[in-house]
Amino acid sequence: MLKLPKFLDEQQREAILSEPWNDPIPDYEDTRHRNYVMMRLIINAGFRSAELLALNWSQVTWKGKDRGAVWIRNGKGGRDRRVYLGDVDLALLKEHCKQWGIKRGALFLSIDGTRLGYKSLYKLVTRYSKRADLPFLCTPHTLRHTFATDCYRSEQDLLLV
Repeated sequence: MLKLPKFLDEQQREAILSEPWNDPIPDYEDTRHRNYVMMRLIINAGFRSAELLALNWSQVTWKGKDRGAVWIRNGKGGRDRRVYLGDVDLALLKEHCKQWGIKRGALFLSIDGTRLGYKSLYKLVTRYSKRADLPFLCTPHTLRHTFATDCYRSEQDLLLV
């Protein structure tokens, strides 16, 4: 029997994306926006977790005709690819960089200033999933499945997904 991947519907997506703003820890105000941006980029642009966490300032086209293009270097299978961010997501990413004082290097940092790791991303997504009271445990890969499902629904072409 074919097992279909889990993905979020619109209501579930809104629920999990609202969770960073409900974080009860006031000392980590900046992490709320960072966490929101990371989840949005996976859902809206289809980043793999490793690609997102490996992102550097220089990979994003911030201005010009290719504005919003992100070059993924050595992605899955060692391949390079290009991902496009919408205007809202690019603005949110720019605001995140401004809040954290990022002008070069890694885009997603931990509180101690080191590059954020997969365990941290996994923990925050699953924590938000539980708090959003979703019917299943949502992981970063579930967010990526949500992107793929949206693409398939709009294009109906598996080769594009």
